[in-house]
Amino acid sequence: MGKIRKKVGSQQRIASGQYVEITAVNPDGTVNVRFLTTGSVKNNVPFCAFTFGRVKDPLYEKNPRFLYLGAVKRMLNGKKAIITELIGAEVDGNIRVAIEDGRVLTCTLREFLDGKTGVASSNHRHSSSLPVLPKIPNEYNRIGEKFRQTNGLFAELVTYRSAGDIDIRFSDGTIRAHVRYDNFVNGLVSTNVPIKPSRRKAPEKFLGRTVRQRNGLMACVVGYRHTKDIDVEFEDGTIVKNVQMSTFLSGRVGNPGVQCRNEYPVITVGATNIMRNGQKATIIDDAHGFVDVAFEDGTIVKHKTKNNFRIGNIGNPNYRITSVSMQ
Repeated sequence: MGKIRKKVGSQQRIASGQYVEITAVNPDGTVNVRFLTTGSVKNNVPFCAFTFGRVKDPLYEKNPRFLYLGAVKRMLNGKKAIITELIGAEVDGNIRVAIEDGRVLTCTLREFLDGKTGVASSNHRHSSSLPVLPKIPNEYNRIGEKFRQTNGLFAELVTYRSAGDIDIRFSDGTIRAHVRYDNFVNGLVSTNVPIKPSRRKAPEKFLGRTVRQRNGLMACVVGYRHTKDIDVEFEDGTIVKNVQMSTFLSGRVGNPGVQCRNEYPVITVGATNIMRNGQKATIIDDAHGFVDVAFEDGTIVKHKTKNNFRIGNIGNPNYRITSVSMQ
């Protein structure tokens, strides 16, 4: 998307999904904007707020009930009702509702949202003579409901799986799947799907990484799906699939074509084992529970535990593992 210019006619999509247009640029750097869907006008808006889409429609700020004007909901008795008029300017004022059987009732917004308008269980004066009907399951009760969203468009509920998983269709034909029912009723669903920044590291950072394994061979990452599912290739051409990154980095990936070291060697003088650095070590002294080992390059390391020798956790101070690129 190109750079947004501070000039009359520039348009931007705000967080709710509605488009706003600059109608005037003020001397102090602020701009006057017009909401294209509702026609509302807001003056002295910081240009940075316009750029990042953080402009709120004043129509909904002054009277949040306006968001529900024209909303359609099925009541507990199975009949659809539509809000036709807002009575009074108070935020908690009453509303006038038309039922599909021809009745026009006055109730509170809370009664309408709870589906009690025109039902005998409601407390308003028009419902005292109505029969009490059994409640219809939500998956049938809520299909076809319509609520205006903060982008100015009406949305209709077309699929209901649960209160946390519904599909809605906007008046412009856009379909949003797997949204929450309470967000739909409160008008918080936009036509554009929010994109969350991914915290997953790019696979390119892992591809090509090379680590020497305990069997003495170098292994390189050739396939990455996630940290618990990678493919590695040994220097002899053997490919091992579906291993964990932690197993690879600790050098514990086995090569089926190579004789693995004995995981539980007999800990005594003369026993040999391959350490994590890939070198072979031999016990030259065993006394008081500790061992002295000699590496193949002649380096001698003293006073190490037998368990460290068994798991290959003895380092050679004169040898370092180098990471090389496999061609």
